[in-house]
Amino acid sequence: MAMRTGQLDRRVTLQRRARVQDGTGDMVDGWADLYPEQPDGVPAQKIEGPAAERYVGAQLIAVAATVFRLRYFPALLEIFPDTHRLLFRTPTGAVRTYLIHGAVEIGRREGVALACAARAENPDSDLPDPEP
Repeated sequence: MAMRTGQLDRRVTLQRRARVQDGTGDMVDGWADLYPEQPDGVPAQKIEGPAAERYVGAQLIAVAATVFRLRYFPALLEIFPDTHRLLFRTPTGAVRTYLIHGAVEIGRREGVALACAARAENPDSDLPDPEP
């Protein structure tokens, strides 16, 4: 079953950890777009999953599991939780940061499913970034 264009009704930006230049010209640890030639992001399908609460430190946080389905690119199978993240612009214009937990091929090169998680109690907040 091939992925249909109509199913890919969202746009996401994939980022990887990299050395980037800051405003003063210094090289610092940061995030660089995986596909900079597509400034609006790549087409994706968003599938909401279950939410859960857990303690992180002394704080109770809610985490929403989400799967994003994208067209097949071989590089997407080389996405790792410590080095990649996904940005999704909500209908209100806020940008949610999702940590990617894994990438799985759909069918035979039909697509890639990215298992992600984001903070649920405050849609505009980010999960803590993995340390560089």
